[in-house]
Amino acid sequence: MRIITVVCCTLLASALLCAQSDSVWDGSWWNSAPAAVRLGFVIGWSEARYETVADMCDNGDTSRSGQAQFNACVQKTYKALSIPANYTYGQFEDGMDRLYADYRNRLIPLQFIAEEVEKQINGESDQQIETGLEAYRKAVQQTQSQ
Repeated sequence: MRIITVVCCTLLASALLCAQSDSVWDGSWWNSAPAAVRLGFVIGWSEARYETVADMCDNGDTSRSGQAQFNACVQKTYKALSIPANYTYGQFEDGMDRLYADYRNRLIPLQFIAEEVEKQINGESDQQIETGLEAYRKAVQQTQSQ
């Protein structure tokens, strides 16, 4: 059932994203997108991160020891890349909503806000998150003034 839900949400989000291919993918888009599209983004982001790591770690060995090596590699890579290992899609979506609720973050592109949400889930302090967000705000302002 989970796979069907993931596929349906991903297809719906993909169709809507393609229909709006000239859009800017930032907080204004996020706040105006339907809930199903936001969920599709979160699922797509999460699954893409996992699949990328899984592909990096896959050694083709399906034995028990090979699976243990695979699992250890995935966990080590997640830690190195600061990707949270356990979270729900709803948790991630709530984090995106919270950061985009601040009007100062509305022009920050989705992928950067998603990275800050991952940092929050990993337990970084509010001060560390705010420092990262401030750097993104400044970068957006510089890009717009050029």
